[in-house]
Amino acid sequence: RRAAERRDEAYRSSLPRDEHAQLVADDYAAARARAMAAKDKGDRDAQKEAGMAMRELKAEANKLGMSAEELEVGPLKLAELAAAAEAAEEEREEEELNP
Repeated sequence: RRAAERRDEAYRSSLPRDEHAQLVADDYAAARARAMAAKDKGDRDAQKEAGMAMRELKAEANKLGMSAEELEVGPLKLAELAAAAEAAEEEREEEELNP
């Protein structure tokens, strides 16, 4: 298990920042879902394990300089949303100039 963790860590650290951060965000979302499912079932052990995973992922996110929003959504998705919002704003401005 430790060898697999080391391989995973080496792989993640070799990725560009946004891809690494997206993996962290995806893993965080999965851990959060596990925690909620465990809470619904009343499984304290699974809830504790998911909480520990979330803490580790938050620490990794801090090392990457991720914002809370990036951790919740993921930097790649956040960039897509920002680009879509910018395109919509440009379209509105264009419509105002050329009614």
